[in-house]
Amino acid sequence: MKADKNYISSLAGEARCLPVEDASKMAIPEWYDEAKFQRYAAQAFYKRNAYAITLSVLYGLIAVMAVPSVLNVLMFTKKSSTPFTAYRRYLLTILHFTIWYRDPLAPGTRFWRSLMYTRKAHDGTIKRTSAAKEGMIISQRDMVLVQFSFAGYVVLKPEITTSKRRMQLVLDQMMGPALTSPNDDFYRMTKALLDGMWYYNVTLDYEALLFITFG
Repeated sequence: MKADKNYISSLAGEARCLPVEDASKMAIPEWYDEAKFQRYAAQAFYKRNAYAITLSVLYGLIAVMAVPSVLNVLMFTKKSSTPFTAYRRYLLTILHFTIWYRDPLAPGTRFWRSLMYTRKAHDGTIKRTSAAKEGMIISQRDMVLVQFSFAGYVVLKPEITTSKRRMQLVLDQMMGPALTSPNDDFYRMTKALLDGMWYYNVTLDYEALLFITFG
């Protein structure tokens, strides 16, 4: 439990000022377990629950927009501020994370190229934001919160002990407080997100999805 407390303290402290790593430094971590990731756990779980996981990602994207530092970068890029641009951005996001959940992870694969594309996009955004406004970066903390939006709500359900504890801390101490008082830009950007994604899934309802996210 002490490690978990140090984890959240680090996120709230130094990780707020550390930009994401250079895309060229991407490598498979030593702790990566191919069998757990592909055949026995993560990707197999996705294949059994694809629709529910995709929906949970949508809730996560709504929630993370309540974090001002994340929202400010999204607004700066001007790539998701209208239903049309949001549709293009988030449909591409869905296509990418579908690759991550289904394809094998190894250098040279489609998975690898997708990750590299995403990391390079973040690199480019950091250069533009930092040039436009001092201190506006995509921080390590923000990337953790964005990653929570993709996996957090799912991980909180199964009994994945360490990951579950940390995701719960992120939810309780970062995501939850951010959702208590979102600003007007949050509502504008989430409306653009959901209006745009309605063309992908016509069952999406803005009021209902916000109600569930805040609930």
